[in-house]
Amino acid sequence: MNGEKIQRFVHNGNITWTMTTIGYVKYTLNLVLWLKKCVKWDLCIICCDSESELFFRRQQIPCVLFKKKTLDGMAAFGTPSFSVFNSYKVELLKWFAENYESVGYTKSLYLDGDIVVQKDPWILMDNIFGENDEENIAFQCDCYTDDEHFNCRTICSGLVLTRHVSKGQAMIYEYDKGRWEKCGSMDQPYIAGALGDTPFKILERRQFGNGTWMKRGEWKDGNWTLLHYNYLVSGSKRAAMKANGHWLLHY
Repeated sequence: MNGEKIQRFVHNGNITWTMTTIGYVKYTLNLVLWLKKCVKWDLCIICCDSESELFFRRQQIPCVLFKKKTLDGMAAFGTPSFSVFNSYKVELLKWFAENYESVGYTKSLYLDGDIVVQKDPWILMDNIFGENDEENIAFQCDCYTDDEHFNCRTICSGLVLTRHVSKGQAMIYEYDKGRWEKCGSMDQPYIAGALGDTPFKILERRQFGNGTWMKRGEWKDGNWTLLHYNYLVSGSKRAAMKANGHWLLHY
């Protein structure tokens, strides 16, 4: 991938990025519309097929082409396209971990497309890592419990914050075919297994709510930064966003 095309998305030493295909462009566009309401930086949209790149070019929204291969439809859970999409995420996380020096960012934030954002996440994330902290990576909580806590070790790879200190961090995302297949070709258990003894942080669920927290409806008090609609699939995801007033598209 061309690092020079990525540079334009660096803001104050940070970069925020997502990935998409033609089957996910509406979710990605919904995320973009939310961000336009609350941030001063551009989301770096990595297009994993030519069709999604064309979609955003027509919308006059900046994006970067990663792959020209077409992935069919929504890449439903368990399908071959779903597995390919997951592998692209791991590949891209590795790229961002390796190229921070040449592109010029010190922190990167990956967001899944099925996220809505009402406050600039960097307001909180710029101070997540202390100067003397061993942790240089943070994930969204993905546990099912009702507790709002910091001690959960169940990561959600739909939000990955990295303070880049060494290209060695890319080893977390090194591809191993056997381990990938044992993880069902899914990025989340693959990354969780690769962390090993690597120290990491879990983000507060009150501000960075996962699907369980969203279903409880506690976001309705307005005290949150972003909300991830994971745990929902296919049309139910968009239906829930619409029901909650979080779908900003007119179609």
